[in-house]
Amino acid sequence: MLLALTALVGGLLFAEWSGRRRLKALTKTAAALCFLAMGWQGDPGASTYGMWVFAGLALSVVGDLCLLPAGSGKPFLAGIGAFLLAHVAYAMAFVSMGVHGPCAGGAMAVMAVIAVFIHRWLVPDVPAKLRGAVTAYVVVITCMVALSVGAWAAHDMPVLAIAATLFWLSDISVARDRFKGAAFRNKAWGLPFYFAAQALFALSIGG
Repeated sequence: MLLALTALVGGLLFAEWSGRRRLKALTKTAAALCFLAMGWQGDPGASTYGMWVFAGLALSVVGDLCLLPAGSGKPFLAGIGAFLLAHVAYAMAFVSMGVHGPCAGGAMAVMAVIAVFIHRWLVPDVPAKLRGAVTAYVVVITCMVALSVGAWAAHDMPVLAIAATLFWLSDISVARDRFKGAAFRNKAWGLPFYFAAQALFALSIGG
């Protein structure tokens, strides 16, 4: 399944580079369903952590479908909502397994400073109707990454922090592409980071 996901991401990057919209829709949808299937194979119902992560994966699939159209209209807003809930689900997964409070707090302090700079960089180019959603998104993903560090410290599972950080970085690439100027270079690193993050989350269910 991981090999299939890798091949599909390669096909998606080719579709983005060549401007083939139908191939983009096909490969992105198939890749999203692929990481969802990987999560299902881990038997998510066996633990609260697994159920929360699988919910995050499913919401991410919805977000992927909503972001297929270009622009920042209603589908994009729906995509932001779906991904925001996905980040909440991943955060709840970390909380359900237990986090190391001091490490999570320290990570939160660092991430909060970074989030302020990112927000100031991004918001001037965000349409007024989306600014509230984007601000909420920045807050939620910042908390999610901080909690992943706390979960790593509590359970010696660096894969959680790696997955959360990759997801966070991929979100920056999406924001840059939508609000700062669309370019293939944003997708060239953002898409691999995103799908790697989801694959790591999916594999963590059975880990």
